[in-house]
Amino acid sequence: MRKLVGAGAILMAGFLAALLHLRVKTEKLRTQRALCQCLLELRSELLEKRRGLGEIFALLKEKNDTEALRSFCAVLCAGMDKLGDLAFSEIWNAAADGLVDAAGEESADALRPLAVVLGGSELDRQCAALETAARRIEEARLAQRERLKEEGRLTFGLSLSAGALLVIMLM
Repeated sequence: MRKLVGAGAILMAGFLAALLHLRVKTEKLRTQRALCQCLLELRSELLEKRRGLGEIFALLKEKNDTEALRSFCAVLCAGMDKLGDLAFSEIWNAAADGLVDAAGEESADALRPLAVVLGGSELDRQCAALETAARRIEEARLAQRERLKEEGRLTFGLSLSAGALLVIMLM
């Protein structure tokens, strides 16, 4: 009876490990989707011309429900207070670098070109750059989602197979 309980525990541990792995990947997809929405909201706010970048970043910080994006916007807000001492591109790139773990390198790469465009170009160019960045992030998100579907099947299969093999070896 103890062997059966132990075998069940081993199989369950493999299953839970696979679930945890996939949860982390799913959270990255959620962050990428929220980042796209954030960029499009930034574009919309710029078009309305009612607020400056600092105010927009503060508004976006309050609106976002993902911790990574709140942190991203917080870095931008804090950086706007140091705008004379630091170039906007340095502030933006520091915030983008902070998103690498949560949203992936592809997302950070899509954000970096915005550092030279936002706050220093014509409005049309800023809006086009924001749309391009959002599109690149969305394309990366969709590709990652497709890979995750396949990876999910593989992860569960491997974890349960490894657990079953361990059970056989221990019995």
